[in-house]
Amino acid sequence: MVGITISLLLAQQLLTAPPSTATTSSVDAVHVVEPAEPTEAFDPAPGLIEQLRYSELEQRVAETEAKRLQTQLQIEKAKHAIAALQKPAANPGNRVTEQLSSIILVGFIEAVDGVKVVLQERGQWLLLTPGERGAHDLQVEVHEQQVRLKRYGHYRDIPLPQGW
Repeated sequence: MVGITISLLLAQQLLTAPPSTATTSSVDAVHVVEPAEPTEAFDPAPGLIEQLRYSELEQRVAETEAKRLQTQLQIEKAKHAIAALQKPAANPGNRVTEQLSSIILVGFIEAVDGVKVVLQERGQWLLLTPGERGAHDLQVEVHEQQVRLKRYGHYRDIPLPQGW
């Protein structure tokens, strides 16, 4: 930049100098121009850098928060999965036992082909022959002091009242 300034000044002196001195050049007449100090006038938008830095920081904070929330979600999913594994699975045997406990012994019927057991399950009347399979694999065994209900390998004993 300094070299260009010197060349321009020399060219200006040669053009404006009288013809007799145009052939001689004088270095003493050349003034070196120093570059100007940067001032606020050269800053195109005051505060623009601070705004960019602030928006970059906001973006980093948002990214960090998103990562934190993703990690928290993964932790909660893992806790839920662990809790589901620790919870005992619904045992189908418990359901069968509950079904057997809801059956009521109503009475006995003596028929030509043998004794029939009359039961009631959820409002439905059931008539079963001891030793035979009924609906939903239900079986009845009659003993001296009890009636045994069997279903899918589970059983329930119903004591008989005295005199039956």
